[in-house]
Amino acid sequence: MAALLLVLLPCLLFTHAAARCPTGCTCQRITGTVDCRGAHLSFIPSNLSVTTEYLDFTNNSISNVSRGALDALQGLQYLMLDRNDITYIEWDSFRALTRLSELHLDHNSLKDARKEMFSGLGRLSLLSLSSNQLETFNFLYAKDLDYLKILKLDRNKLTRIPAGAFNGLINLRYLHLEYNQVTYLEEWTFAGLWSLELLYLNGNRINDTSQQAFAELQSIRALYLDANNLENISFEVFKNIKTVHLALHLSQNPWHCDCDLQRTFSKIYQVTRLSIADYPNITCHNPTELRNVPMRSVRLCIAELVTILIITATVILATIAAIFRAANSRKRKLMRTRHCHVRDY
Repeated sequence: MAALLLVLLPCLLFTHAAARCPTGCTCQRITGTVDCRGAHLSFIPSNLSVTTEYLDFTNNSISNVSRGALDALQGLQYLMLDRNDITYIEWDSFRALTRLSELHLDHNSLKDARKEMFSGLGRLSLLSLSSNQLETFNFLYAKDLDYLKILKLDRNKLTRIPAGAFNGLINLRYLHLEYNQVTYLEEWTFAGLWSLELLYLNGNRINDTSQQAFAELQSIRALYLDANNLENISFEVFKNIKTVHLALHLSQNPWHCDCDLQRTFSKIYQVTRLSIADYPNITCHNPTELRNVPMRSVRLCIAELVTILIITATVILATIAAIFRAANSRKRKLMRTRHCHVRDY
């Protein structure tokens, strides 16, 4: 009897594993991996092993994530839902996934991202929503996401980042907002992000920023503002950033090269904690005579000084000439007056 059980045991285990592995997927019970990439799934299957730790649904046709669909997978640590057609996530859909570390939702069709969608994810360290259709988002005071280290919102359709939109993500270190459609950075946009180290804003349409936009960034090491629509910028924008060292990326902007801009860059270099990492690549866009000329190769303040000196000299010479003309005029009048007196005698 015992020998028969030894023979049947592997078969029973295989049958159990097969019952817990969805059609088109590959399951490895030892590692807790379920690989359903390209399995032509239109919904999240229910016959998943409760021991699953790594679940990959990349490149399927799943259109939504419904509440309860993942509740049995309380040991899940990695969930990949990239390249589906997800348009909607019900609130609390991930609430049971208290051990989830990474959630990937790239290349879907989400238009909105709200903290309620991600409630219960107290151990989540990475949330990726790149390449969706996001127009709005709200992570304000998202207490369940206070462990989050990396947030990716790049390559969406965001036109505005509300002030304090990330307040509460106290452990966030990397924030990706590149290649959206943001035009202006408001006051206290990044308030509360005390642990943020890298901030990617490149590839937007930013043409202006409040002097207080980055004021609360105490740990920032690199700020990417390249490939935007900046023509000029105030030194005060960076002066308010209290950090040990900050590398700024400012190239590929349509800079209007004048003495004020050159003074701003000079001030940045005078502050030891600030540097412009891509300064050799910064070129002028305006005035037209300086287009594509590297900023570091022109001395705009010297040219301005020469212009001021020429104008000042011209004014002085004109004043002196006017004084001489006035003096000559008085002299001629005096001579005519004396001549008349002589004739009278």
